[in-house]
Formats: sequence, C-alpha cells, structure tokens
Amino acid sequence: MADRDKVIEGIETCLNEKACVKCPYCSPDVEHNCGRCLFEDALELLKAQQPRVMTLEEANDADVCWAEGRDGWDATPPRRVSLWNRYEVRLYRFASKEYVSLKPNEYGKTWRCWTARPTDEQREAVEWE
Repeated sequence: MADRDKVIEGIETCLNEKACVKCPYCSPDVEHNCGRCLFEDALELLKAQQPRVMTLEEANDADVCWAEGRDGWDATPPRRVSLWNRYEVRLYRFASKEYVSLKPNEYGKTWRCWTARPTDEQREAVEWE
C-alpha cells in the first residue's frame, strides 16, 4: 500500500515548482521526475477508497459499513456489525441499539457489507455466492 503521508507531501511540494526538488518522489540527480511514481501511488490510494464487498471478519472489525440484502433491502445508513456468536450476527443501526439479527453462514449469499456506499452499478456488478 502506498504511503499516504508521502503522497500528500509529494503533491503539496510539487504544486510549488521551486520546491519540487524537495519532493520525496524526486531523485537528487534529476529534477522534476516525480510525476509517474507519485501518480501511481496516488491512484493506488484512491482505488483503495472505492466501495468493495468486505469479508465478514472485516465487517466485524469495521467501525462502520454499508449493508445490503440480496432480496433488495438496502441498509443505506451506515451500520456496525457484531459477530454475536457463531449462529448470530447483529447488524446495528449506526449509533443505535436497534439491530437486525442475521446468520453468519448466509454472509455473501443473502446479505453482505461494503466498505463504502456502492452505486447501483457497483452492487449489480459484484456477484453473490
């Protein structure tokens, strides 16, 4: 994974042409050669932010996720997942004690969680198990 702080420093430094030689992506012997590596790392960071389906373990560890049911329900408000026991997963409404009880063995088959709110096109593009 690209170093977020390095990418930010590179962009901020290169915006000021006089300081570009201080960019962490520039080599000391060639001025202004930072572009490609900087862009590749920035692109990697941006792609990592795109919505994707999480594993149940990731969803359980996440502070917030977006849940979706195969039958069409869409829990668009961010949710928190709690693996209650091996037979029950509780899907809590964010910052609430209200929850829906789901079966962990149905994850990916009848319900799933995303890292961020997906578009309808993204939801349709990712197949269910």
